[in-house]
Amino acid sequence: MRDEIAAELKKAGDDVRKNYEAITANWRHKPNFEVRFQTTAAYIGFLVTPSEDEAGRIFGWVDMGTKPHSIRARRVPYLKFRWPYEPKTLPGLGRVRLGGGGTYGPNWATKKEVQHPGTEPRNFSRELTRYWVPESRRRIDNAIRRARRRMG
Repeated sequence: MRDEIAAELKKAGDDVRKNYEAITANWRHKPNFEVRFQTTAAYIGFLVTPSEDEAGRIFGWVDMGTKPHSIRARRVPYLKFRWPYEPKTLPGLGRVRLGGGGTYGPNWATKKEVQHPGTEPRNFSRELTRYWVPESRRRIDNAIRRARRRMG
């Protein structure tokens, strides 16, 4: 029975990883996602995490948002950027503005330092968890029923 449950969780973990990959499919910095299975006497489950590189950190900032923070020019005398900026993604799954990447306004700014207002969280992980926790339970229940039928 345990093998049946583990096989079903492996499929579910792979499906969740594919959901994350679909979210980031058109990103310039695409993180890799790793599925880690956890098994104890009382618990069996999985966790999907982004890579621990720059792309994974960017995913975390977009997913969980950022607090307001200062950005200072370091390797160049000034920061130069266009504004206003509208991000490509919106909070929630599948909420993307049409027409490619984020959009920039016509204005240019040159500053030594700026106060970034922070990034609104997109909550991809929260939304996937909201779907996949009950779905995983359903799959486990079905795996248990299959295993019981095989045992007779």
